[in-house]
Amino acid sequence: MRLLDICCKAGGASAGYAAAGFTVTGIDREPQPHYPYEFIQADLRDLDPGWIRDNFNAVTASPPCWAHSDLAHRTGKTYEDFIPETRR
Repeated sequence: MRLLDICCKAGGASAGYAAAGFTVTGIDREPQPHYPYEFIQADLRDLDPGWIRDNFNAVTASPPCWAHSDLAHRTGKTYEDFIPETRR
């Protein structure tokens, strides 16, 4: 079973999926030089749903949620909301 881990960062969650028996591929828009599995540097908004469907049995995603966190309220900054694109 192949699993795509979107917004994988360094691979903490990916390690659990690999331990459960998945062949994991991670995607993140930032370089992850220590990611221990197959890695693709890309923005989640550029992913082709057909490519995902054709190549993976499961998908997980952990997009940054700063726009919905206490951080936005404490700093007064506006953060980009990645959740809608992730759900699509």
